[in-house]
Amino acid sequence: MPPRVLLAAGLCFFTGLVANDCDAQTDLRHVDPDDRTGSSRAVIVNDVPLIHTTQFLPLNSSGVVVGAGRARDQAEHVLKNIATALAESQSSLDRLAKLNIYVTDAASVEAIEQALANLLPRSSRPAVAFVVTRLPHPEALVAMDAVATAPLDPGRAVKLVRTTKLHDGGTSHATVMPQGTRIYVAGQAEKGATLPEAARRTLESLRATLKFLGVRETDVAQLKAFLKPMTDAGDVRRELANFFGAQPVPPVAFVEWESSLPIEIELVAWAGRDRSGDPIEFLTPPGMTASPVYSRVARINHSRTIYVSGLYGSKATDAAGETREIFENQMGTGTSRTRSQSPFS
Repeated sequence: MPPRVLLAAGLCFFTGLVANDCDAQTDLRHVDPDDRTGSSRAVIVNDVPLIHTTQFLPLNSSGVVVGAGRARDQAEHVLKNIATALAESQSSLDRLAKLNIYVTDAASVEAIEQALANLLPRSSRPAVAFVVTRLPHPEALVAMDAVATAPLDPGRAVKLVRTTKLHDGGTSHATVMPQGTRIYVAGQAEKGATLPEAARRTLESLRATLKFLGVRETDVAQLKAFLKPMTDAGDVRRELANFFGAQPVPPVAFVEWESSLPIEIELVAWAGRDRSGDPIEFLTPPGMTASPVYSRVARINHSRTIYVSGLYGSKATDAAGETREIFENQMGTGTSRTRSQSPFS
């Protein structure tokens, strides 16, 4: 996998930043929307309930892949699956804030962007990030998960959403997270002789982190698992089912990675309506070493969040150079990605 693909994957999944200004009359504000790609450079979201979906594959209700061998057709079906899940929460595609898109081949990105531009409402230009990975189904070429705003407040708990219209992948199809404080837990990883053992130990480590933060497993809105090999994703699903017990498993997304450890899991959770402290708190759970590079946990107490599209280096030849390029040029000057700077080009 090219370094820039890894860089995009590392920066763009649970990207949540504080916004200092937003139009109070709307839930969403799009920054540099692009009708050619169906996306925006960033999307600012007011303090409203948020929907997080599972990773949808191009499957029909019987679990059969639709559009075999055709990435654009599969992308269109995935968007329809997302629309169905959002409708269960009385939301829709025009409320999308973020799309994470997983492709097996970088060459299909442009066709998928065309599908977004054609199928999404003109009012819907979400932040979008692409990553190249194998997928849980061998015939799937594209998968997506989404964050969207919800018009109805679920109360004082995360609401799990299932629908009989979609294939049952063993997890909830979406969650609705109430207004309030959001927690983003960076990937945690524990050693294990096998993938299931490592997944089990990692989930127990995450349980300890949630306890430190004063939240429970029922507050989890979405998980993302970076694992190898992807063909063993079913083993991770079984460990997740055991971990959550009688509670349905929250939405999950899978990404194949290269690492000395078989799995790493990150999550987003709700931490209650009451807000206190700084707009963003960077926390290190007990027993962990504070990283000089990233935060183990970010707790957002501010009323608004920014979702950022994938940022990609286009000139540097190594990962370090691409990282400097992104932060010095694209984020520092606000330069938008053009068609000629398509992901992974």
